[in-house]
Amino acid sequence: MQKFLTPLIALAVLQASSSAQTALVLDGTVTGGALSTEAMACITNGVAVEVVNDAGWLAKTQADFAGYRALILGDPTCVGPGASPSIIAATSNNMVWGPTVDGNTIIVGTDPVFHNSQGGLQFNNDSVAFVLADATKTGALLSLSCYYDGVAPNTPIPLLDGLPFVTPGVFTVTGVNCYNNVHITANHPALAGSTDATLSNWSCSVHEAFETWQSTGINPFLVLAIARDLGSVYTAPDGTVGTPFILARGAGLVVDSDITLDPAVTLCRPVNSPIKLTATVLENGAPLVGTNVTFTVVAGPNAGLMVVDATDMNGQASLTLSSAVAGIDTIIAQFVDSALLTQTSNSAAVEWCEAECYLVIGRGGTGSHWMVGNTMFSTQLTSVRSSWVVTMADYPSIAIPNLSSSFLTFSSQILMHNPHDFPQNPDQWSQRMRVTVLPGQVVSGDLFGTLNGIHINLATSTGMNGNHYMSFPFQIEGL
Repeated sequence: MQKFLTPLIALAVLQASSSAQTALVLDGTVTGGALSTEAMACITNGVAVEVVNDAGWLAKTQADFAGYRALILGDPTCVGPGASPSIIAATSNNMVWGPTVDGNTIIVGTDPVFHNSQGGLQFNNDSVAFVLADATKTGALLSLSCYYDGVAPNTPIPLLDGLPFVTPGVFTVTGVNCYNNVHITANHPALAGSTDATLSNWSCSVHEAFETWQSTGINPFLVLAIARDLGSVYTAPDGTVGTPFILARGAGLVVDSDITLDPAVTLCRPVNSPIKLTATVLENGAPLVGTNVTFTVVAGPNAGLMVVDATDMNGQASLTLSSAVAGIDTIIAQFVDSALLTQTSNSAAVEWCEAECYLVIGRGGTGSHWMVGNTMFSTQLTSVRSSWVVTMADYPSIAIPNLSSSFLTFSSQILMHNPHDFPQNPDQWSQRMRVTVLPGQVVSGDLFGTLNGIHINLATSTGMNGNHYMSFPFQIEGL
């Protein structure tokens, strides 16, 4: 790709792309505006460019920002130390544009434009291709240029506080001044053109490095590249050590490791509902059998939990995890490879949610309270004897007792606490169904009490084994 285009050619390209999705570039963070390295990379990817000054950026609403294919705060050719006026402007409205960044995001702790001839141009082009990879979302290229060169350890980066799933203040850096040994620790097809060699030996490949970042929770940032052997802040999945200076997150981004952990993200898993996580270990492309995998919950309500399991014939080991309280657990899996390096998987996040439905069974109908995690349910049962996590499509079939005489009665009810879908009415319930079982496995049900949004039913069935079952299907109004 040519680095420069004449103004007339650039204008023609921009006009030809006017109907395409558009990337928004903050002028003071690049060199050359519509002819900047970042803008030209967007155009090469078939995406139009809108360049705005600080006032134009600040005038946009959250809905405006959400309409762009990508937001670009580029490298103005090594500006710093100290934030530029444009970065100060973008920081001042980070809670406006930040939450709209739901696509691929890359945070760069150096000045690739200054080093265009040394590998910076390739990396810049790769970075732009990465943030534009998903046409349905808003990506972001966020360069720190030389703003934090030479700063003291643990210097915060408030610019990043508005990004989704980010704890304000979690991003901190230290000034590196100048470091040249770079190692890539994660990969993505769009970033394949950049290597350790193309990122190293820029005579200042690294200007600022991350000491803390959003490494846990839903959609954490992965370390894309480290200043290798600089300090020991981070041990990469492949066992190398250093300090991160490029972070990224997004679809298709994977860590460089021989161990993977699935599923990577589980949203709103009900508390007290176990989930199985599977680690797969490969060595030279083949399953590694009989090696110990250590699963560790590194953050969340179950932080500190550690379980060891050996890989099977498929090179797989597993962890069955549950939680009694709501929150987000972050889990990693590790093994020691044949070179005696400890390799680490991608992190997996499990969101434990109380916004689920429960089938409860018990006695009577005078009403009582029932606690799950931090949520108190008001029931129409005198006491709760058994409970199941249920959905409208997944609920238990309970064997019908085969009575020889007399009868059996109990009560069932569906309870829900769901502030996500029903913020104005999070606590909903069905009527109490009084169930009567007679000899001959005859079952009947009668409804009592009040309902709030949930309709419970009684169904019977015969299994393939000839046994008879009862179940309690239900419907939630509005779902």
